[in-house]
This record gives sequence, structure tokens and C-alpha cells, in this order.
Amino acid sequence: MEALRLTVCEFTSALRDKGVTPEGVLISLKTLLNNRSLPLIPPYADWSGYQLREQISTWCIKEFFRKETA
Repeated sequence: MEALRLTVCEFTSALRDKGVTPEGVLISLKTLLNNRSLPLIPPYADWSGYQLREQISTWCIKEFFRKETA
């Protein structure tokens, strides 16, 4: 899980640093998850589905605003 969290944070930071809005980063991340990374895990499933996507989204949002709160 830690490797996944770090990857999400790097993805988020890269897009943020390019000037992408918070909404744009989250949309890009969710599109990537739904189309490439986790297409076989339905978003309404158990922990490995919905909750995992929710956790990934939370990491993304926290990373995007990390520098503002530091």
C-alpha cells in the first residue's frame, strides 16, 4: 500500500507542478484507475474496489494541498 500511496503522490505532484487544477488531477487519476489500473475491480465492490478508490482519491487530494498546509 505504501508503494501505491507514493505513486499516487508522485502522479499528483507532477500534474500540480504543471498547473493542473485539483479537479483536473483527480479526474486524470480516476480516469487512469478506471481505464488502465483497476478496470476489473468495480467501484461498488468491497475494500478492494470502492474503498481502495476512495483511499487513492484521499491521498491525491492531501498531496495536492500538502504544500499549502505545510
